[in-house]
Amino acid sequence: MPVEGHLEELRRRLITSAVALLPIFVALFLVYRPVLHLIQDSGRPYIPHLVALSPQEAFFTYMKVDFFLSAVIASPLWLYQALAFFLPAFSRRARILILRLLPTMILLFLAGVAFGLRVLLPLVLRFLVGFGADVVVPDFTLGNYTSFLLGLTLPPGLLFEMPVVAYGLAAGGIVTADMLRRGWRYAVLGAAVLAAIFAPPGPFPMLALGLPILALYEASIVVAAVTERRLARRRAQAAEEGAAP
Repeated sequence: MPVEGHLEELRRRLITSAVALLPIFVALFLVYRPVLHLIQDSGRPYIPHLVALSPQEAFFTYMKVDFFLSAVIASPLWLYQALAFFLPAFSRRARILILRLLPTMILLFLAGVAFGLRVLLPLVLRFLVGFGADVVVPDFTLGNYTSFLLGLTLPPGLLFEMPVVAYGLAAGGIVTADMLRRGWRYAVLGAAVLAAIFAPPGPFPMLALGLPILALYEASIVVAAVTERRLARRRAQAAEEGAAP
């Protein structure tokens, strides 16, 4: 396909994804009150209430949250559109592998978001809000807290994909478990960098995000090792069947 054809296909798939995203975005905008209550409740009991410092703060904050939730809900469709654009460049075996992993990728992303919301967020809020509570009275704006909330829930959703990526790379023979073990020092450095980029400011939020990253890296090593052993057994079985008279 010439370059113009690829650009036309990309434009068509982007439009399809946007059209699918729009009704979800509008539907969520019409039920904004429950979503705002959900944001408010996610900080309790550490944050009893949120304030707005400008008339437009609640509106624009919700627009950001609305887009994020719409993208999560519509993720199966836009992920399919992205894969359909890139899959022709892969071999048949790689295409089958990617399509098999797609449902797992979506579930792991949602599990990562839930982990950030139910585990990371209470731990970080307990430490940060409790720090100096006998001296200062915490009063948080809706916009600042929402950015803080997304910063603790979206990165874990992406980072939970590490075992799936490790499985795909190990199945394709690109990486091995031994390579990942030798790269442990770089993993520690990468976890520190990612925590510094995505976590809210402060050492405790960075630690709360960095440690799960290292745990996921260790899980990726285990997944790669299991995948290697499984492939080795298949090769040995195929060799035995080929050598049989």
